[in-house]
Amino acid sequence: MTIAARLLTVADIERQLLRPTKTTEMSDSLEQIGICPVVELLELCELLKKGRLRANLDSFQTGMRTFQNGPVRRGEIIIVTLDRERLANALFDRDEYAVTGLWSPAANRHVSPVHSVRRLLLRPSDQTWWNGDIYAEAEAIYGIGEELETDTNA
Repeated sequence: MTIAARLLTVADIERQLLRPTKTTEMSDSLEQIGICPVVELLELCELLKKGRLRANLDSFQTGMRTFQNGPVRRGEIIIVTLDRERLANALFDRDEYAVTGLWSPAANRHVSPVHSVRRLLLRPSDQTWWNGDIYAEAEAIYGIGEELETDTNA
């Protein structure tokens, strides 16, 4: 059985943090895993800091602990971080294991740094188990696809 991956948006994660579900065990028939780019958690922290999140620091921290000890610990949600290995795998184009240059969608000067980080986090590779659909979904949600076409034609 293949397990599907689903991209979690800032709104999805906000719901998880501020209105967590009360499930205590992982189902034997897990059909999909949520992919949570760490940049979405950072965006929520920024919203909290600016007072634009319907939460205070205590409820946010409680939600984060519940999130970490619940769906993340059970393997229902994977938090994708940009460690050194992922950065090295995602940042460069390769041909037969030789680096041929910077991966242009990450180096695109027309997108914000958060979009570049999201692209690096979600870029499919031999080392990632999710397919390109997650990356394409992020491009569609965050509206950065047109900029990618503009940059590659330059």
